[in-house]
Amino acid sequence: MNVNTAEWEAASDLIMRMLPILLPLILLNMTLMIVSIISIVKKPNPMSEKVIWLLIVVFINLIGSVLYFVLGSGMLDEKWARQQDLRDQMRGDYPHNNGGMS
Repeated sequence: MNVNTAEWEAASDLIMRMLPILLPLILLNMTLMIVSIISIVKKPNPMSEKVIWLLIVVFINLIGSVLYFVLGSGMLDEKWARQQDLRDQMRGDYPHNNGGMS
């Protein structure tokens, strides 16, 4: 298989014409991936959930990052808040609601 000069020049010309379109998309993808990875790692959630979201973000790329910010980030925050409420209730730190009666 010998690639002739004309084919090589045509391919490189196509890449150069597509570069202004591809470069911003690549940068957006990398930025979203990095921000979502940092967000996942910083959340105080079980490691198993973090690993699942990290795999989704890394292997599905742009769609995985968008899915995390649309679905996962809020779900992880809500789950963490419920777990904190349960812990507070078990310790007695939770402000009990007595129906407005003192």
